[in-house]
Amino acid sequence: AASLVMSTDPSGGQVVPLTISGRTLNLLVDTGGIDSMLTESVVDSLKLRVAPLVDRHVVLFGGYRLDRFAVGPAIDFGGLKAPYKEFIIMPEGHLPEGVDGTLAPDILRAYDDEFDFAGAKLNFFLSNHCQTNMAYWTKSEHAEIPIEQDHFGHISFSVMLDGKKVRATPNTGTSRPVLNLEEAETLFGFTKSDRKHKTLPNTLNTPAKTYRAPIQRSRGRVEPPPD
Repeated sequence: AASLVMSTDPSGGQVVPLTISGRTLNLLVDTGGIDSMLTESVVDSLKLRVAPLVDRHVVLFGGYRLDRFAVGPAIDFGGLKAPYKEFIIMPEGHLPEGVDGTLAPDILRAYDDEFDFAGAKLNFFLSNHCQTNMAYWTKSEHAEIPIEQDHFGHISFSVMLDGKKVRATPNTGTSRPVLNLEEAETLFGFTKSDRKHKTLPNTLNTPAKTYRAPIQRSRGRVEPPPD
């Protein structure tokens, strides 16, 4: 359906182009998000219509609450076109320099998505295709991992981490692996008062703290599919 060139931002994220009203923007592909977003500065410069979210809000990682959206007209996304698209408005300082917003599962889940990192392409396939072997690019042995999908469009799979099974979500919107605080406390005995655990700098000015802690054996492995 479409094929977009991916570039890499300073933090290692994958960025693709999207055009609104003839202006090409750079969006971070965020598989862990919910709604696609634009920064306040982009919304202001494009003079987009802004409205409050009704009966819901969005919370960024760290607890930052978002409650407005903007309507972008004349969307062109690798040849996929729409008369308009709604984007959540996010404050400045949450994305690397030169990135104008995020591309989230509200768009991604409409297609079968392929990340071709070697070829620097993000490819979209129609989900009603008849092809049964999606690993069309190789005749060699390859791994297929069973996944689950929630109603937000997030996918997840089982991972063994230091001998403990956890449910993991691949999140291209973050540059480091993250473990839920309650899971860390329950599975690995994490305590915030332990001196070996460091509080990370709050560079995004969010109301929540982020901790960094070593796990005895920090190697994870993806479980193979059952026989």
